[in-house]
Amino acid sequence: MTKHKTNYFNFFFIAILLLSFLFLFTLASIKWSYTYRSFLNLMFFLAILVLAQQLPVTLPFKAEVTVDFAIVLSIIIIYGSKISILLVFLSTVITEFKRRKIMPFYKSVFNTALYIIMVGTSSFIYEKIGGVPGHIDLYNDIFRILILIFTYLFVNVGLVTIALSLLENQRSYMIFFNNFKWALPNYVALAPLGILLAM
Repeated sequence: MTKHKTNYFNFFFIAILLLSFLFLFTLASIKWSYTYRSFLNLMFFLAILVLAQQLPVTLPFKAEVTVDFAIVLSIIIIYGSKISILLVFLSTVITEFKRRKIMPFYKSVFNTALYIIMVGTSSFIYEKIGGVPGHIDLYNDIFRILILIFTYLFVNVGLVTIALSLLENQRSYMIFFNNFKWALPNYVALAPLGILLAM
């Protein structure tokens, strides 16, 4: 990787970190009394989220997706943006800690920040267009859920594409096309399960 590319990646990395911190700051407004009442349910979702993150699917250009999307989708629909960000942050930190001997530290930090941004962006948009956490009417909410799914997908593939194009010196449109082509069936297959978990 050239020095020019390295500088661009460093700027991109810092921007991703700052954006993820902005999402984490929203956790300050969580009603902790509500989380206390739902503690066992939240621990259940955290546990299965951590387990699902142990099963990565390798995509072209060294990218990965995991089978946790169904669980993340259900958490967003049930609990909304803030709890979703909290659970994804905790589960990803646990997962990356377990992989610390085989994963460079900067990649672990990037993965954690990426998850926070994916979940934060898609869940906030879901709520902004009328999605109500904890209340799902599939007939009326299907369009909102589709927007949620595709926002999550595009943020994921888009940010990974930028990172890999800077790291691997590959053409960004090829990375995006190939990873989107492989990730889309994974998301489409897992989305119905996530919706069922939320109902």
